[in-house]
This record gives sequence, C-alpha cells and structure tokens, in this order.
Amino acid sequence: MTEANEVAGHITDVYVLIAMRADRRFDRVVAANSAQFDIEAAAEREFQASQAEAERAPTSLEVRLRVIDSLLRRQHYEAALAASDSILSDIRSTNYPDKLFVDYDEERSWFLNLRSDALQRVGRWDEAVAQLSAASLMPEKYGGNVDQLTNLGDLYCSLGRPKDALSAIGSMTAKISPYGAMQIESVRADAAYQLGDAKQAERSLQYLRVHRAEAPGAYEAALVAVNQLDRAAHELIAELMNPTERQDALQSIQTYAQTPGTARDIDLAARRRAVIARPEVQEEIRKVGRVESYALEAQ
Repeated sequence: MTEANEVAGHITDVYVLIAMRADRRFDRVVAANSAQFDIEAAAEREFQASQAEAERAPTSLEVRLRVIDSLLRRQHYEAALAASDSILSDIRSTNYPDKLFVDYDEERSWFLNLRSDALQRVGRWDEAVAQLSAASLMPEKYGGNVDQLTNLGDLYCSLGRPKDALSAIGSMTAKISPYGAMQIESVRADAAYQLGDAKQAERSLQYLRVHRAEAPGAYEAALVAVNQLDRAAHELIAELMNPTERQDALQSIQTYAQTPGTARDIDLAARRRAVIARPEVQEEIRKVGRVESYALEAQ
C-alpha cells in the first residue's frame, strides 16, 4: 500500500483516475488519497498544467492541442474552437508553418482532426467534414493516413452517410495496425447496417469477434451500432469479468456529460445506456466496481 499510494500521487490523467475510482481493486488507494481522486479538481489541474506547458513551449503544436482537448473534455466548446481558430490563423499567416511549430509536420493532421471535433461540438457539421477531409489527405507521423480516414468514416456514419464512410475507409493505402483494423471494421459494420447489407455487417462482426483482443471496445461498439444489444451486453460482461479489460470497460460505462451529436449519435448513446442498464450487466458491475457521474465528456 505504501508503494501504491506513492505511485497514485503521480497520476495526472483524469480518465485514469476515473477508471481507478470505478474499480474496486483500487478502493484502498482511492480512500487514502481522496484529494488526488477528486475528479473535478483533477480536471482543473490537468487543464492548468496544459496551459502552463503551452506558455513554456510556444513552438510545440502538440502542447497547444492538449489545451484544446482539455477544453473539449470540459465542454468549453466555443473556447476550444477559438483556440483552434487562433492556431489556424497563425499557420495561414506564413509560408513556413514548420518555423512556427517545431512539430508541425508530425501534428498538423491531428490539429485539423481536433478542430473538426470542435466544429462538430457546435453543430457546424459541413465545416467539420471539410476539416477532417483535409486532415485525411495529410500523411501521418509514421507515413500514410489511417487515423483521420477512420475518423472521417466514423463521422460520415454519424451523419447517416454510409456510402461516404465506406469510400473514406476504402481509400487507405498505408499499412494498418491490428488495432487500426478493428476501428476500420467497426466503421464498415456500421455503414453496412445503415445500408441494409446484413451479410457484410455480419462479416465485419465476425472479424471483430475473432480479433476482439486487439480492441474489445470496438467490437462492443459495433454490436451496439448494428443493434445487437444482447450480444453487446454479453461482450460488456466479458470485459468486466476479464481482469485485464475491466478497467477500460469500467471507465467507459461511467455517466458522463451529454455530448452534442447527430440524431444517430443520440440513438447509439441511448442503446449503450440500455445495455448498461440491463440487470445482468448491473449485477456484474456491482461485483467489480461502480458507476458515478462526471461533468466531463466521455473519453
């Protein structure tokens, strides 16, 4: 316990702290470090630390993105968009943005991705699509572009544009990691379901089931997307029973602030809440953890 408490004092990621609060295995650590596990205070500390770091390192785009991400988490959407607009204005003011930000080449696609997130939060959907489309054309840090194309496909699914979603993920040329393949297949399952292609939806689910160890949450999300809630509940229970997967599962089922979204986003969120509320799921949650409410967006 002495060592566990010492380590706990170094944890700053607010979602890790939430996951530990939710997991009964950490009850003694949480009880002994109540101030550290005050989530509202932790979110404020995390934001202030990001701001201070951005002031110390004005040429780091990555650090500036952390500030925007922190604002989004706390639902300060207009402030997050204003911060991203300021960065975009600086970039457009020069022919050499890599002299403004030493990590511009590595972070530029993620900057546009994050700006798209901010645009989505304020309901500017067409601009959000355009911004993420631009991001998807930029090579990522390790070559090619997988993350932004996957996110673009996911956004198209949210907007009820499944054909565009399939076009986005179908245009990838970069090597895809096993984890990335799970995210892509989850988008493909959602798009197939919206198009009424039951065979493709089931093929995608079969892939996700076989490779579920790479990203259990992606498999569960796909089951919710195709409205197979019995299977989704079974998968969530399996995650809760697995000591390795439990913490991520518990973190994901906490009650977070409602995030603005499309009609499909709202429908999927309602389905997930229905899965969590099932008696058999609630029974498993009580065995291993708890659900609390937080004034933050889900991670």
